[in-house]
Amino acid sequence: MEGQTGRREKENPALGRRKGFLRRLLAASLAAAALLALAGCSGGEPREPKEGAGHFLREDAVPALSEEGVKCAIVEAFYTNDGGLMLKLKLSNGTDSNRRLLTLDVVLENEDGEKIAVAATDQISGEFYVPAGGYGNMEFYISPEYLKKTDDDLDTLTYEIRVTSEAAEETTATQA
Repeated sequence: MEGQTGRREKENPALGRRKGFLRRLLAASLAAAALLALAGCSGGEPREPKEGAGHFLREDAVPALSEEGVKCAIVEAFYTNDGGLMLKLKLSNGTDSNRRLLTLDVVLENEDGEKIAVAATDQISGEFYVPAGGYGNMEFYISPEYLKKTDDDLDTLTYEIRVTSEAAEETTATQA
């Protein structure tokens, strides 16, 4: 066949761009899926319990109602995925007025008398209060820099919690 040359049709430029876009989209999707899989292996949310770490649980811990003001008991304590320690507190208020927390100081020791944590805060929402003659709940996160021991089994805890509070004005504040 003389005189015939191989003929090749030109690819539509829009089709070429679309194929390139689809390849890049597929590569980006695979990379995102890989990152999500790796993030899933990191142990979950930063302030959730760290798997295999120490855990203290006393769901029936209830501080006595006292006319002296707000008292606290630790209901649960656990190391977190980000290396901190979360305390779940039960608060009581034996006074005749709602009490707004001003400060919270915690000293936590294990059964051997070793300090686990020493921490304090005055960064408590002004809307947070413990109702008069009642109870409330609060979470207190202790960041890693305030921990003295990061690998305790938390089986038995001794603690001292000091709270300062003041009478809260009757507002639309949220209850503890």
